[in-house]
Amino acid sequence: MATFEEAMQLIINQAESLSTKMTVEDKAEVTKAGAKVFEQALAYEVRNRHYRHRDTGEDPHLADSIVMKNKNIDGVKDGQSVVGWERSTAKGSNAKGYIANIINNGSRFPQFTTRSGRKYKKPGEVAVHADHFIEETRKNPIVQQGILKAEAEAMRKIINRKKKTNYIKSQVKTDF
Repeated sequence: MATFEEAMQLIINQAESLSTKMTVEDKAEVTKAGAKVFEQALAYEVRNRHYRHRDTGEDPHLADSIVMKNKNIDGVKDGQSVVGWERSTAKGSNAKGYIANIINNGSRFPQFTTRSGRKYKKPGEVAVHADHFIEETRKNPIVQQGILKAEAEAMRKIINRKKKTNYIKSQVKTDF
């Protein structure tokens, strides 16, 4: 029979193996589950607030161009997931990150310029008022609860998979 100290050490080792000693792939799997939920919630929010039912041609709507990447903001796979819009990489590209930033944070000046680059304002033109739809979606308790449930389910699958592999390893050791 194990002593109290040995039993506590076993519990600590099991908890560490499931939390701090997770592989990058396992962390990415957990954050990807939460990112999918946030991506759906953000698309829903953008459609409700900023969608016009019109033909946009080849240029997709802001709600249709939300992307989820299973990498960090720099493109390195370290267990993080990112939800948002693509950055403009070339002049004239159809990246929506710039537009989403203006709608979310507002603008100080009207979004019109002359060919020479000087900003001007016609009568009746106003700056874009901030909507803060990204922050409101992120802080929404229903969305946060959905993200946590999805991440908990992904974590549960990882734990069950690790338990199963550990059980199989222990059976193999005892058979031989």
